[in-house]
Amino acid sequence: MPQQPLSNIKALSLMHFSLLFGQVIFAGIAVYLIYTGAFTPVIENKEILSMVVPGAIGWSVAFVMLAFSNYKKKVAAIRMNEESLSDKLIAYRAANIIRWAILEVPVLSTIVCFLMTGLPVLIFSVAAFLLIFLYAKPSAYKVAQELSISEADVV
Repeated sequence: MPQQPLSNIKALSLMHFSLLFGQVIFAGIAVYLIYTGAFTPVIENKEILSMVVPGAIGWSVAFVMLAFSNYKKKVAAIRMNEESLSDKLIAYRAANIIRWAILEVPVLSTIVCFLMTGLPVLIFSVAAFLLIFLYAKPSAYKVAQELSISEADVV
């Protein structure tokens, strides 16, 4: 029996879930390593530690802002484009992949900073950035609204 191709929204959702799952697993491993003592933080200098948290959070916020502003511009260009529906959905998928890749940078870099320092505030920052990533989850309603098409065309 031949397999049915995934719908546009299911394919996007699966991709989003996979990326989110990888980030959560990496964060979980980092927390496990630090709190079991299997990995010792390499930065213990108080002066450097006082710069890591604002630096990591500032860097991460800048990437989140970049991800959403870039995405907004790409979606506006897709909506204005006079291409076919399938071409619009392909461009929309590409815009989402780029947004998710940019949104992964703050999560992964903050996890690495957590591993280097062991500061618990960084793992809370990771959780906040994961929630932002979760917010970027696609749905038929979001796709239809952003591209100004009907939900039936998305599925």
